[in-house]
Amino acid sequence: PFVIPDGYSSGQPAHKRLDIDVALDRNPSGERSCRLTVFDNGTGIPPEILPKVTNPFVTTKPAGVGTGLGLSLCQEIVNRHNGVLLIESEWKAFTRVTVELPMPK
Repeated sequence: PFVIPDGYSSGQPAHKRLDIDVALDRNPSGERSCRLTVFDNGTGIPPEILPKVTNPFVTTKPAGVGTGLGLSLCQEIVNRHNGVLLIESEWKAFTRVTVELPMPK
């Protein structure tokens, strides 16, 4: 995996970490797939928002800071490529986003 050093963004705590991993794999039906996983040990996503984060205009940021379109656009792109977007998070602990896309035959 590609690991960005601790404290990768100015103003972030020194323990902040971002891991990016790309792997070729087989999905449950046996077809080849490409899996991209991005993990950070940041603030996580509140549990009441997590099921809605791919809906347009849903954001965890304060009003006026974000549009809430990033994950909804990601979901649409992944869907159009017959892929899967999975978001796991624990509030105040981590977030892991996994994108799995089928490989051309």
